[in-house]
Amino acid sequence: MFKKGFKNIGYFIIVFLVIGLVGCKSRRILEGEKVDIPKFTEVITLKREKDSLGIYNIENGDISKAMETKDVMDVKYNNKNSAYVFINIIEKGKELNKNKITIIKNGKQTILDNFYSASDIDVSKEGNKIAYRSFKQDSLQSAEGMKIYDLENKKEIKIKSDVLVSGSLFKWLNEDEILYYGINSEKENKAKIYKYNVKENKEEVYVDNIEGICTYFTPNGDDILLLSRHGDKFNLSYYNKKDNRFKKISEEVNQIYKGTKSTKNMYFLGKNDLENKDYLYKIDGNTLNLTKLTYDFPPKIDINGGIVSDKNGNIYFSGYEDLKEQPLNEIYVYKEKDDTVEIISDKENSYHIMGEK
Repeated sequence: MFKKGFKNIGYFIIVFLVIGLVGCKSRRILEGEKVDIPKFTEVITLKREKDSLGIYNIENGDISKAMETKDVMDVKYNNKNSAYVFINIIEKGKELNKNKITIIKNGKQTILDNFYSASDIDVSKEGNKIAYRSFKQDSLQSAEGMKIYDLENKKEIKIKSDVLVSGSLFKWLNEDEILYYGINSEKENKAKIYKYNVKENKEEVYVDNIEGICTYFTPNGDDILLLSRHGDKFNLSYYNKKDNRFKKISEEVNQIYKGTKSTKNMYFLGKNDLENKDYLYKIDGNTLNLTKLTYDFPPKIDINGGIVSDKNGNIYFSGYEDLKEQPLNEIYVYKEKDDTVEIISDKENSYHIMGEK
C-alpha cells in the first residue's frame, strides 16, 4: 500500500498514527446470553465510589444511581432501540489499558475482544452499528485501524478502502454512512473527508480542498464543522455541503476536545490559542457566530470530563471548582434557554459525563 510517493509526506504520516481501514472477523463470547437492559436517562455520568464505580442518571438537575460497576470506562447507548455498548477495563498497561467491548442489544449480550485495546467508539444514529479503533498490543504503534461492527446482525462489516484514517477522526453521518478523514496513498498525497456507505460498499470524497491538516470534525446534518491547522495558523470553519463552500468562523481556537449540539446550536470544549485557556464555546446555528460561555465559572474546564446535551437544550460538562483538588471535578450545566451556567453536583468527585446517541 505504501509507495514512494507517500514517503514524501512523512510529517503527515506521524499525524495519522498510521491508522488504516481494517476489517477482520471479531471473536465473540457469551453471544446470546440474556441480561438486564440498563435504565439510563438521556444524560449519565460515571462516578468513582469507595471500591467501585457507579453509573448515575442525570435528569432535571437530579443525580441518581442507575447501576454499579467495577470496570466500565465508557458507555454509548440508544434507549429507543435498546442498544448499549460498554468498554470494560481488563487490566492496566504501560501505554494502553487492556479492555473489551460489551454489547447489549435487545436484552442479549455480545463481547468483542479480538484486540488488546479499543477506544473512540461512535454509535450510528439508530444504534445498530458502531465504529471504533483498536490496538493489537500495549503500544500506540500497534494501531489496527477503524473497525465497524453490526450490532443487529452480530458481525464485522469489512470496508473496501485504501484510505488511511487519521486517529479517531471518524463519525457516523446517518445509519448507513460514515465519514472519516484520511489519505489514499494509492492515488494522491492530499487528505480529505471521505464517505463510506456500508450498505452499498461505496466510498466517495465528501469534503475536498481542506486548508491544512484537519484535527477535528463533526457532522451537522449534511454539513461539517471542522478545525484545521496550516503551519502555525488554525482555522475553525463550517462546510456547507449543498453549496460546496467553506465559511471561516474563527482563528482563535487551536484545539477542540469534544463537542455536542442542541436543536439550535453547536457546542464544544476547546482551547483558546491567544489565551492558552480552555472554554466551553457555542456556535450559533444560524449566524455561525462563536461565543465563549465560561470565564471564571468554573475556574477550569475538565477537558476529559465529557460534554453532552439533552432535548431541552441543556449542555452538561465538568470542571474544577477547587484547582488544588484536581482530579476531583464537579458537574455543570449550561442552560440554553436562560443563557446561564449552574453547578448541579453536590460534592467533588471523578465525574465523566456521557449521553444517549
